[in-house]
Amino acid sequence: MISLTLLSFLFTVDVFLVKHFFDETSAGLYVAAALIGKIIFFASFAIPQVMFPKSVERHYLNKPSKKILKKSLFLVFLISLPITIFYFLFPELTAIILFGKQYLEITNLLGLFGIAISLFSISYILVLYNLSINKINFIYFLIFSVVLEVILINFIHDSIYEVLLILTSILGLVFLYLIYHTLIKKII
Repeated sequence: MISLTLLSFLFTVDVFLVKHFFDETSAGLYVAAALIGKIIFFASFAIPQVMFPKSVERHYLNKPSKKILKKSLFLVFLISLPITIFYFLFPELTAIILFGKQYLEITNLLGLFGIAISLFSISYILVLYNLSINKINFIYFLIFSVVLEVILINFIHDSIYEVLLILTSILGLVFLYLIYHTLIKKII
């Protein structure tokens, strides 16, 4: 529960802070871009939900479960990559189809949101995998990441693009830490 709450905070605290620091128009544009970005997460959401019980079962039976993790990571990557590329190549079309011409100002945010939410989606799988094998010490890094995100956005918020850069950077750090913690640490 704690880890999923912290992940939810990473996923949403930026929106609350943008609503606090920016005018309604800028906040509305940011929220629209965030919703478009989150399509990636919702498109791949079923994969970790299927992976988790399988990984728990394999761990309980003392069978290796890394193969399930790697397949899940690959599938999420396979879903995330084309959507993110689409956001970079056709941001105007994406904004118009989903929100209308009045939201064309968000086109410069969509590709970066695609990267941010792709990182989040992969991190979500890594968190669930670690939970499935009873590794929970990553939670301290998630707490640190949430606190860091709030602090950075509180002090650096000249534009909504800066807020998105902070979000992407924090999610990138979480992703790298979880990759290290889950896949590399044992090898070293």
